[in-house]
Amino acid sequence: EGKTIVLNNDILINENVLNEDGTLNEANANTFVQWEPIGDVSTVEFPRCFRGLLDGKQKNIIGIYINKEDINEQALFSNNYGELLNINITDSYVYTNGSFVAAIVASNNGKINNCISSATVGSNNGRAGGIFAISELGTIINCKNYGKITGWAVGGIGSKISNSQIVYSINDGEVSSSTDGGGGIVAHSWASEIRSCFNVESISGRFAGGIVAGPENTTIIDCINEANILSIGTGWGAGGIAGQLISSVVINSFNVGEINGANRAGGLVAETMNSKILNSYNYGNVKGYESGGITHECIGYRRCRLYRKSYLRGIVGERLRCRGHRQPVQFQRRESEPRTEAHRQNA
Repeated sequence: EGKTIVLNNDILINENVLNEDGTLNEANANTFVQWEPIGDVSTVEFPRCFRGLLDGKQKNIIGIYINKEDINEQALFSNNYGELLNINITDSYVYTNGSFVAAIVASNNGKINNCISSATVGSNNGRAGGIFAISELGTIINCKNYGKITGWAVGGIGSKISNSQIVYSINDGEVSSSTDGGGGIVAHSWASEIRSCFNVESISGRFAGGIVAGPENTTIIDCINEANILSIGTGWGAGGIAGQLISSVVINSFNVGEINGANRAGGLVAETMNSKILNSYNYGNVKGYESGGITHECIGYRRCRLYRKSYLRGIVGERLRCRGHRQPVQFQRRESEPRTEAHRQNA
């Protein structure tokens, strides 16, 4: 506790863990050394939690390999109450049938700053994220994910945040959930802020959002999605910014990716409940049985405000969907409407 650790050289744990396409090198898997996460919260009375400062100095931590059955909190660190700074994870594979799986930290209650991961992360039955799995009262700044993330509730940066903040972070890794939510930044958020974040890789899930699948009591500001968003199966819906927006606010954000909803689809949000969308734009095509240029459906109209500056033809898809025949509704991008200068600079 209170100690500072500095990496002055790369750390090599295993070599050639991943194939070029990001899948596990199964031919050599039995030769890899399994990584044991730093920290242990399994003992509730006396948990061993990281409370210091680790400065990775952008040195590479190469070849983390975790492949376990039904084990929770698997990552470089199982937990963090301190600060993780300048950490770079490469050629790594983290997988378990348990929950709370990530490249850098499973459970975050501290600060994660300027960290990068290209690890492949997966969980059949639980939460998975590129940088962290869950964050409570945490701050995540300037982090980037380039790895493929799969699981139950998954996000490019993290799976779930509560009373936390994510700023200046980018996802450039494919995110896929077959059973719950998938988000470019996080799957779920509560009482949190997501600011100046970008997603540039495809997202899929039963409900899916370019930034967050299911935000509640959350503020989303200055965020951009440039990738295709897909809801699958009997999905709740897909949105360029969020799948389902509950008691939340979206400000100065836009989507340019294509949105495909197995059921509901919205250029910015698939379904909006008691929320606000302010000065936000959709430039992407929107396809789905129940679709809208900005949002498919707005519940609680007196408290759900879709401002005039929120742009694309059609505001609430409920008014425009095909009734009876259930034919798909499709909105084409309107090329004549240019981005604002501020959005050009942010893109």
